[in-house]
Amino acid sequence: MKGQMKLGAGAAARKFPRTPVALIVEDRALLAESLKFALTSSEVRVETITTPSLEIVADAVDRAHPTVALVAVGIGRGRLTEDVIGLLCDHGIPTIVMTGGEDRLRLARCVAVGAVGIVDKSIDVETLTHMIRHAGGMDSLLSARQRNELEDELRRHRSRIREQMEPLEQLTPREREVLMDLTRGLLAKEIADRSFVSISTVRSQIKSILAKLGVRSQVQAIAVATKSHWFAVSESEFVAS
Repeated sequence: MKGQMKLGAGAAARKFPRTPVALIVEDRALLAESLKFALTSSEVRVETITTPSLEIVADAVDRAHPTVALVAVGIGRGRLTEDVIGLLCDHGIPTIVMTGGEDRLRLARCVAVGAVGIVDKSIDVETLTHMIRHAGGMDSLLSARQRNELEDELRRHRSRIREQMEPLEQLTPREREVLMDLTRGLLAKEIADRSFVSISTVRSQIKSILAKLGVRSQVQAIAVATKSHWFAVSESEFVAS
């Protein structure tokens, strides 16, 4: 998905400022500054954030009043990219995602939280400037086909997660705690000691966990939990698109 994305079919044009203000959220300072220099030379006002957090982005929005935002995929840790995009979109700021790879699932998540376009970081300045100037006047910089493909990608991912989670959902709250302790490397005796129960109780709980997951060993149970990303999946992953 490199280069300029085609303007979405049927996008309604709106008025936008003659001099756009771009907020760049990129934790690689050299790249952020290089992009700032190039866009400034193209008569785009630029504000950069190289140590991103939700608080810093919110402050920049209040201070700079950006007309468009460019957010790099993979900033910070965890879901920070998606959270930043969501914050910007909540403020009504068209947000374009910058990527250097082909992680379509991550890009699909970005679009799901409100990103209007996706560009490769190698995009030429002229094309990017054109997108920046028009982002505020379009509902989307993605074609209907591109958006549908990304939505399908996310839908398939969520379906796989549901299938993987189904056996784990059969566990009782206590069994889930025991399985979590097992994934952390704790032994049955250690789990019993920290839970103030007998080791026979913990062994019984482990036996029940293995039966419900359809596996024969603790190692296999841990593998099931790890493969399903059980502890990392947020509630939002189970919302159908």
